[in-house]
Amino acid sequence: MALRTKANHRYANTISFFMSLSRSLVTIFLPLYFFHIGINLVNIGIIVAVSVVATNIAKLFAGSFVDYYDRRRVMFTGGLIMALANLSLVFFTTELFFITRGIIFGIGASIFYPAYLSYVWEISAKSKLSTYNAVRSVYRVLGVILAPLLGGLIIFLFGFITLFYTSFFIGIGTLSLLFFLTDIKHKNKIPSVSKIIENYQSILITRGFALLSFIKLIQSSITIIWYTFILIYLRNIAGYEFWQAGLIVMLSSMVLLPFQLPVGRFSDNFHSKWLIIPGFFMIGFFMRLFFMFDHILAYALAMGGFAVGILLIYRPMYVRVAEMTPNSKHGQAIAIFETLTWGLAAIALFYAGEFAELYSIKAVMLFLSSFSIGIGLILVAFHRKISWKYGNHLRRHHLVRLYTPIDQIIDSFPEFSKGFKRIKL
Repeated sequence: MALRTKANHRYANTISFFMSLSRSLVTIFLPLYFFHIGINLVNIGIIVAVSVVATNIAKLFAGSFVDYYDRRRVMFTGGLIMALANLSLVFFTTELFFITRGIIFGIGASIFYPAYLSYVWEISAKSKLSTYNAVRSVYRVLGVILAPLLGGLIIFLFGFITLFYTSFFIGIGTLSLLFFLTDIKHKNKIPSVSKIIENYQSILITRGFALLSFIKLIQSSITIIWYTFILIYLRNIAGYEFWQAGLIVMLSSMVLLPFQLPVGRFSDNFHSKWLIIPGFFMIGFFMRLFFMFDHILAYALAMGGFAVGILLIYRPMYVRVAEMTPNSKHGQAIAIFETLTWGLAAIALFYAGEFAELYSIKAVMLFLSSFSIGIGLILVAFHRKISWKYGNHLRRHHLVRLYTPIDQIIDSFPEFSKGFKRIKL
């Protein structure tokens, strides 16, 4: 059955937009909703962290059957669970419920997204995978652009309950598009436990996977902390209304949008480190810039710059994972990659909530700003250790030949430097 068709790309992109819109209507405003009904920053961190942990533990199990079952049905099941979890917010408001709902939503997400990513990777040519991903991200970002403004207006005019209903109906409507996709025939049989463990082990020991996961862990930790608490800062410290906070998020997504395709094409043609290293510097710079000015456009620009920094790190990483692993293991590769990174990032979110309650949201963000710049400097110092020679790597070029004073020191110790890639000056 043909997979790489224009129709499959078109439907996959449309699904990306509507799922992004449905999910973002809730996830963007949910921490603010928790704070609005009187939950403190520590417990907000716990609720969000539990959801993230549940999502990524469940991915280990979901990833084991994504590669063996009809992915349209898998996506339908995950999407339905997420939609119902969002609808349940209409009826309950206890902290125990929010934790339970987060676990249920996490299970749905863990089923849907590995299946979706596995599918879109397979319908895309590997040599242009980053560009194809960028196109889909344009659709996803369009959903993120619309969600804050639409959600902010819905909350301002009608309240949170209407927002949750809106998210539910958009999510349910999107599920009908899944059956327009074509998929390969699967045996629809879960492999043995020993085979699942063997597959995960083979992915974990793949050269470069550990380093890739470590860098992604840092990026994921900063990302989840930022987006969990920054709207609370805008609403309760900066004094913006719900619709104004939503407008800032929308404007920041509009800043991000024009970078999607250029970054995708750059990632297909240049070494990943020339995106990842600047990405950490951009994150640190724009997080600090966010607190320097008290104006809606300044907030939007700083949030947009932060989002671009995240994109520079995020975009090449999943392409490298796709190239490291065969098509038959993509679902499991996504599962173990995200379990390691987002699962551990949830621990960082828990402690960030405690520090934010003890000191302030601003203090936590400024620390993360310095930390991100520090990671960028470390990667510059050891940039020659960053190497993922898979798939399309021979067509990728080095942007510059960087040779720092630290490289000179390393090269002065032959036993230590032999593990570093040589640079021809």
